[in-house]
Amino acid sequence: ARRQVMLAQVKLKRKLKGKSKEYMLRLPQMTNPRHLACMKIMNLLVTSAFMVKPLLVPILAMKMVDFTIEHGACSFTSVAFAVYGMMLCGSQWRVEEGYEFGQLALRMLEKYKLKEFLPRVYCCVYGQIRGFTRPMRDCLGLLRRSIDVAMETGD
Repeated sequence: ARRQVMLAQVKLKRKLKGKSKEYMLRLPQMTNPRHLACMKIMNLLVTSAFMVKPLLVPILAMKMVDFTIEHGACSFTSVAFAVYGMMLCGSQWRVEEGYEFGQLALRMLEKYKLKEFLPRVYCCVYGQIRGFTRPMRDCLGLLRRSIDVAMETGD
């Protein structure tokens, strides 16, 4: 499985080459119901994989990012960018890149006004990614907010 992760990473890195943050934010909206269903399923799987099979998390995150580039952005893109950014920081030590994807995740969350995904995105960005660039105490208020929203939305 580690080999699959490395292979998927090489392919995605090639696909991302030359694509700016602004390009990623301007991706067309995903409208195909089948593509949206695929993203929804991957979103559910990535959440479960954290607990059951953590090695699947990077594969799913990279697939979601790749799918977004191919078919457009949707509500689940914020989670994809957040988890991918977390993966880049944690296992790849590509902190700058991971931080950028965390910022993209926050901007997507804002763009689509997605309260239901705020806890997941904030957990990745403020609970993981930001810890590589700032003291964790700076993020405590935002993490508390994510808990409140999770309680409110049932996440």
